[in-house]
Amino acid sequence: MNQFTERYKTITNADLLRVIENQSDYQPEAVEAAKTEINQRNLSDEELTEAKRELEAERQEYQKQNEKKTEAQQKVKTLGTVVFDTINPIQKSAPTAERLIRLITIVFGLIAVYKWSSQFGLVKFMLTDDLAGWDLSMVEYFLPLIILPVALIIFWARKKSGWILMAAYLTYSATSAFGLIIMTWNMEPLGIPALDSLFPQTSTTTQILTTLFFGGTLWGLTKKEIKEHFSIKRQTAIATIVIAGILTILFIAPFLLI
Repeated sequence: MNQFTERYKTITNADLLRVIENQSDYQPEAVEAAKTEINQRNLSDEELTEAKRELEAERQEYQKQNEKKTEAQQKVKTLGTVVFDTINPIQKSAPTAERLIRLITIVFGLIAVYKWSSQFGLVKFMLTDDLAGWDLSMVEYFLPLIILPVALIIFWARKKSGWILMAAYLTYSATSAFGLIIMTWNMEPLGIPALDSLFPQTSTTTQILTTLFFGGTLWGLTKKEIKEHFSIKRQTAIATIVIAGILTILFIAPFLLI
């Protein structure tokens, strides 16, 4: 009698067959104990067939799980390759419409994640605190946070409405950034060091780069091959940008006139 004899008296027939059929995975004493136990049970043909059926079902389930795992790994690998090819600064040819669409989605997806993570505390306060007050200014403040992820999802799905929402968001962002430049130029220091340090102004260089970033992305969005990808006509593109620009100017005008 070895150390496995008593233990194997309590395991199932399928478990015993597993040990016998996979001898290389077990100690010789374990295999011998399994053979002895299976013989002592004097299994009928039906019991033996049922045990083998259980073992085969386990094998198929294990194989299915491995296939799912391999498929998931392949998807991650493919996604990683797509992302790398998209953001790789060294390109053998000019960016295609598909590559530009992927690049815009990736970059602004990261921006959306950053914006939501940085504003999470305020969002939680506005949704849960009784002291939070919703007015038009708060709606206007949170609207871009909501529009961007929605626009990205539809844009990635290659829907016409996705292009329109992205163009409107980029127009709003570029116009707002340019308006902030004008507002900063017209703003004079308070003359009180403590207050000036409490409310520091963003550098003009940063504001200009931000304007160029959003404006440049908007320009890329209006490229002929991108518009054709989304079935966007020239009139639709112009109307989207003009309307979004006018609405943004109307919104920021009171701040510029202060």
